[in-house]
Amino acid sequence: EAGVSAGTVYRYFPSKTDLIRTCAGEVFAELGDVLAAFTTDGTGGAHEGDGPPPPPGAVVGALLTAALQIGSRYEVDMTRIAVSAWAECLRDPDLLAQIRHEYGSLRAHLGRIAAGWLPAQGPSAAGATAATGATGEADGSEDRAGLMAQALFGAVPGFIVERLLLGDVTPVGYARGLELLAEATAASKLP
Repeated sequence: EAGVSAGTVYRYFPSKTDLIRTCAGEVFAELGDVLAAFTTDGTGGAHEGDGPPPPPGAVVGALLTAALQIGSRYEVDMTRIAVSAWAECLRDPDLLAQIRHEYGSLRAHLGRIAAGWLPAQGPSAAGATAATGATGEADGSEDRAGLMAQALFGAVPGFIVERLLLGDVTPVGYARGLELLAEATAASKLP
């Protein structure tokens, strides 16, 4: 499935789940570092200081580029392993818990970045709820940064699926598509 023989894989990993766990830990740690760099202090904390973080297209473009660069260091296509991981999560609750935690951490980083685009809401309040994945509050307010983080995060598996099935997408093109969507939204004054 990932472009290498089973014998090669199982020489290093006793099972597919062990392979996925190892790859996920390494890849997500590096992707977290990429996203942390978009905060002022570089630790992944709420964005504070000299202006907002780069626009959404640039953040997603950097994330996708990093994911492909990380994958190119190995003898396997890590995006294929990602798809295998999604399938394995459906049958393995322990793996699902690990991947859910890893994905949640990345989405929390995206929430803290998105909070930097919302100065009126305040980065700390927006980033805190983004980490929980909350889409709304009991008082009827919405977690704008959290909602943006969900949408930004969704671009990653979308890119992977399009790359594997259609083969005609690049991180730069995907990032530009997000910029064009933002421009169209602003031009049409959609809520």
